[in-house]
Amino acid sequence: MSAAPIMNANIAAAAEAAGCPYHRRAAEPAAKSHRTVEQLPDGTWLVRGYREARQILRAELTKQSGFMSNLATQSGGVIQRLPVLFMDGPDHKAMRQESGKFFTPSAVDRNYREMIDQLSDDLINKLKAKGSADLSELTKTLAVQVASRIIGLTDSRLPGMPGRVSGILDNSNSLSKGGSFIGRTKMMANLMAFFHLDVKPSLKARRQQPREDLFSYLLTLGYTDIDLLTEAIVFGVAGMATTREFICVAAWHIMERPELRDIMLSDDEEARYNLLGEILRLEPVVGDLYRTAQTDITLNTPDGEVTIPAGARMQLSVVAANADASVVGDSPDAVCPARPMAEMKPKVPDYMLSFGDGDHRCPGAYVALRETDIFLRKLLAIPTLKLEKAPDRKFVDIIRGYELRRMVVSV
Repeated sequence: MSAAPIMNANIAAAAEAAGCPYHRRAAEPAAKSHRTVEQLPDGTWLVRGYREARQILRAELTKQSGFMSNLATQSGGVIQRLPVLFMDGPDHKAMRQESGKFFTPSAVDRNYREMIDQLSDDLINKLKAKGSADLSELTKTLAVQVASRIIGLTDSRLPGMPGRVSGILDNSNSLSKGGSFIGRTKMMANLMAFFHLDVKPSLKARRQQPREDLFSYLLTLGYTDIDLLTEAIVFGVAGMATTREFICVAAWHIMERPELRDIMLSDDEEARYNLLGEILRLEPVVGDLYRTAQTDITLNTPDGEVTIPAGARMQLSVVAANADASVVGDSPDAVCPARPMAEMKPKVPDYMLSFGDGDHRCPGAYVALRETDIFLRKLLAIPTLKLEKAPDRKFVDIIRGYELRRMVVSV
C-alpha cells in the first residue's frame, strides 16, 4: 500500500465523537469463553486468542487442513500437483515467492488498476441507468473479472463465466457432511462447464501465446489441465467469492453511517484503508482456519502453558481472534475507525487475521483492498445512493463464513 497522510483531524474527531456503534452484521459470532485455547470433545484444539493463532499460523511445522484439502490431497493421482493453498514446506515457499509477483501492489496498480477503474465505472453507470440493482450481483461481476485477469481466465468459449462460478460456489455446502445429492450434482455440472468453457480455452490461448498471468507461469512448470482447474477453483474462485462478500459487507456498514461514508470519500488513503481493515477485522469472510500440527506446539496462554501434540487438528477462530480485547482494546465487537492496536512485533494489521498469516497468508490481500476502495468510492459518491434492502445472509460451511445476497441499492 502506498504511503498516505495520517488520518486528518476532522475525520478522527468525527469517529471519536461517534464512539463505536457499528456492530457486527454478517460474520457468525464466536462463542464467548475466557480460555484462548481449549480441546474440544472431538479432539480438535480450538484457538480463540490472536497471539496464539498467529503463532500457529507462523509455525513452519503445521499443515493446511481446511477448505476441503482432503479432496486434493487424496485425489488418487488425478491431481498431480497440489494447488498452492494446500502445499506446505519449501515447495510452498518457492511457489508463493514466484506466484506472488502477480499480486504485489506495483503489479496490481500497473496491470489491473485501470481495468478496475473502468469496470467499476461501467457497473456504476448501469446502476444509474436502471435506478436500482442488487449490489451482490454488481460485486460478483467486478470480483470475477478482476480475478480472471490475474489468473488468466480471459478466453472463455461462451459468455456467462460469473454464473458458472456462482454455480460452483452456491452449491459448495453440498460437499460438507450431510450435503445434498442435488447440490453435488449441480456443483459438478457447473464445474465441468467451467472447465470446458472457461479453463481449457484459456489454457489453449496461453500455450500459443503466454501472457503475464498465473496460468502462463504455471504452464511453464508442467501443470496439467486438471491441476490448473483445481488451482483456478481454490486460488481464483475462492478469491472471487471472498472479495465479493467483503465489498458488500463494507458497503452495508458504510451506507448506514454518514461518518464512515465521509472517511471513504476523503482523499486520505490511509484513513480509508484503516476503515476497510477495521470492517474486515470485525467481519472476516472466512471465519475459521484449520491446521494440523506436525510437531508439538507449545503456546503461552493467559491460563498457563498449553502444548498441542503432533498430529492434532487445530481450529483457529478468526472471528474470536480478531475480537481479542487484549489486542484490540475496548468494544471489540464494533467498528471503531482509527482503533489503537496493542504494540506487537510484527505490527498488528488493521484486518488482523482476516487474510490469514504466515506462509499461507492470502496473496490477494492488496488486490481485495484496492478493488474495494476503488469501487466503493465511486458508488458512495452518488449523492442519492440508498440501501433499499439489507442483504440476505447465509452461512457457508466450506469457508466457515458468510455470503450476502439480494442487497438492493437505488440511486
